[in-house]
Amino acid sequence: MKSRKAGPMREWTKSVCYILALAVLLSWAAQTASGLAEEGIGNAPLNEHNYREFKGVMPVINHHSRVYNMWINGNEHFYYSGETKLLNEVLEKFAGVARPVREVILCPGPGETKMFSGEQVTYDWYLHVLGGISRHLVADNNDTTNLFAKYPTLTVLVGGGNVELKKIQIPKGVTVIRLSDLRARYLKGLKSKDKYEVRGYAAYYLGSLDFYNKDSAEAIAALLDDSNDWVRLMAAGAIGMFGKNAESVLPVLKRGLQTGNERQRKSFEETIKKIEAAKDTARAAKKHRLMLHKIDKFYKSLAKERAKSKSAGGNHE
Repeated sequence: MKSRKAGPMREWTKSVCYILALAVLLSWAAQTASGLAEEGIGNAPLNEHNYREFKGVMPVINHHSRVYNMWINGNEHFYYSGETKLLNEVLEKFAGVARPVREVILCPGPGETKMFSGEQVTYDWYLHVLGGISRHLVADNNDTTNLFAKYPTLTVLVGGGNVELKKIQIPKGVTVIRLSDLRARYLKGLKSKDKYEVRGYAAYYLGSLDFYNKDSAEAIAALLDDSNDWVRLMAAGAIGMFGKNAESVLPVLKRGLQTGNERQRKSFEETIKKIEAAKDTARAAKKHRLMLHKIDKFYKSLAKERAKSKSAGGNHE
């Protein structure tokens, strides 16, 4: 597996839409009796028996463009690499998944994630399936924010790899989601009155979604005083991802050093160090915002096209 060395700007632009599955889910696994994790390199076919709950998903999972997959307590991510033509093939297959909701998330690239060894994997899109033990996140939480993916979700990285936004073809039955849509879900999750898991994961998801957004960092900071210790730790870790963009939160973190337990103080100290040592990301943020603007135009164009088709008596969703 080839790895790619990243410079300062690339460190901030890579995987900007990646939900930090490994970090978050290993953190969750630590809360359970046992945390199991596996990974696979390449595109060797996986057994359909493990995915019977999601009828029609196997053509997507086993597509030959797959380069890597990660499994943690049933929470799975499948990573793919290829040009837009291959992506469109996968999108057609994804439209065939027999579930009421089929969401495709479009966000700025490039896409990079780490294997358990620490080696980096580059990709252009990934499929997320929440199954196995990890389904308890859906079953145990009366979550109205749709924070946890009940159904397979496909995330596409544009603007930094092989995928050309203007050439993407979205099939009927597939819903396009933008970062702004996800951000709204996560902000709602921060205020959830359900079990603590919703608030904790909402913080981490929001932090990994767009770490150029200072408003998001300040929203997460409200959880630094949460009644649940794990939520406070998740919030501190999420804020650390914002780097220099979380400078306004430093006073809250420093106050926490005077009141928290030893574990919390250590977490807060690490976050403070990350923020204070972070480099300026203004250039990367500008590039990021430009791609978000292009994605928004694509989204609006698609919505207009579908509305026109529907008014003409078509069956476009």
